[in-house]
Amino acid sequence: MKKFMKTAFLALICVVISVLAITVSAADVYDTSLPFDKELLYGRNALAEMENGNRHVELYDCIYKGIENRETEIDLKEFYMDFMLGNITYGVVILAYRYDNPQHFWVDYGREDNFTVYHNGKGDCYIEISYIDDVNKDTARDKFKAAAEQFIVDAGVKEGMSEYEISLLIHDAVVNHVEYDEEFAADNIYNAYGALIGKKAVCEGYAELYQYLLYLCGIQSHAVTGKANGDHMWNLVRIDGEYYMTDTTWDDPLWNNTGRIAYEYLNVTREKMELEGREIDDNGYQIPDCNSTKANYYNNYFYNMSNFKDQPLVENAITQIKYNGEARFHYNGNGTYSFVEFQKWCNENIEAIKDEVLIERGIVSPLYSCIQLYNEYILTITNVDIMPLPEIQNIPKITAICVDTEVKVNPSSNAGGVAVCRIDSGISLSETDIQELLNNTAVEVGNLVNGNVATGSKLIFGNEKALIAVLGDVDGDGILTVFDANMAQKGDISFQNGYELQGVASDVNGDDIADKVDSQLILNQIVS
Repeated sequence: MKKFMKTAFLALICVVISVLAITVSAADVYDTSLPFDKELLYGRNALAEMENGNRHVELYDCIYKGIENRETEIDLKEFYMDFMLGNITYGVVILAYRYDNPQHFWVDYGREDNFTVYHNGKGDCYIEISYIDDVNKDTARDKFKAAAEQFIVDAGVKEGMSEYEISLLIHDAVVNHVEYDEEFAADNIYNAYGALIGKKAVCEGYAELYQYLLYLCGIQSHAVTGKANGDHMWNLVRIDGEYYMTDTTWDDPLWNNTGRIAYEYLNVTREKMELEGREIDDNGYQIPDCNSTKANYYNNYFYNMSNFKDQPLVENAITQIKYNGEARFHYNGNGTYSFVEFQKWCNENIEAIKDEVLIERGIVSPLYSCIQLYNEYILTITNVDIMPLPEIQNIPKITAICVDTEVKVNPSSNAGGVAVCRIDSGISLSETDIQELLNNTAVEVGNLVNGNVATGSKLIFGNEKALIAVLGDVDGDGILTVFDANMAQKGDISFQNGYELQGVASDVNGDDIADKVDSQLILNQIVS
């Protein structure tokens, strides 16, 4: 081989770009290699928006294809003149590729000379790539993919779940599965393979595993690097078209030294990260501002379903301990009191909460703990039997809104009202059809939850199908409990997050508002 010169084409430039998810044609590169849609590759899309974007993407694809095939030398002579004329910012392409592709876990990013461009000044140009020997094989790739697919199933992800639900389940599964390797001793701790198969990793492994699992679920993610008490990596995540940041490492129970999963860094804003002192690296392409809070854990009904946000009431804590075994209070800065006042309330009332629970249950020697986890206080009593959730005795009434005709059917005095939401686009229901449905005792109900008709269940009558919402069953578990009352009291949050059926179910009294009145109706075992 001719002796080539080593040239540093690694200088990064700061480019202000507008990141759009656009389609770039490269079917021959990705159709058989990716187990997910290539449009999930955020960095690749960002390159396309740069000056000479097509050439940047073509270089990205060339490097991707070479690494996919595990080539040790990737021929880049077709880009030689682009390099010479400055038409391509090579370092930006490498970083976009690097932070897009956790499935290429066999690349040895620890080698300082990896990705360096070599040329002879006569048009010949290539890069050398080094790989990690023990995972640079088809068996490792197959093992990783199969394990990832099973991991998603074991995490509880099911068809039809929202992107928020998936992000939450995968977040919890990752932080429970991976152990932070404080000794930096395990193999492959810097990649997704080590995090998944070896179950040990540092921040790179956490972030890349989370990213790959989201990819398999159809959710766009991207690795973000910067400073957070040293060099650090976390994730950019797109949920329902809006961008957030998630740090699974800092939510890990071992990392935060509490033994509890934290949700402080699940779907948060860039502003939160930067206010805490994080510095985000400039890789030459834009990282979104991440201003939305809709998918933040503490603003979502999944948190409110079993915990009480910014409502420091002794009664709330007692209720939680009865049915969960613990009480969690989170301060998110949206209340009328400061965090200092919030802390004071928690410290002053912990004993009262504990004593109230123990007196009621007749327990003399409690085993309890109270820890502070970021902006949460968690009170746990471990020797209290968790009570079954109380059920409202009245049979829930079924209601929904017909999206075709906007016909609303007034409930009868004994059966409740049923209007029908279309499932299949070809179904059209008239007011007569709905009235017949109301009087049809042979209607089949599918998708029961624990034997109960639940919000989101299917009604089948003949060849027609419909979705139903159960009044008061806000969380859709098929029964009416104190948690439904809690969610209703907090307002129509499920409507805000796009969960239409839950929104309908929370408006118990039919005034188009979910509020304390609806909550009280549920608690009083009255659904009308």
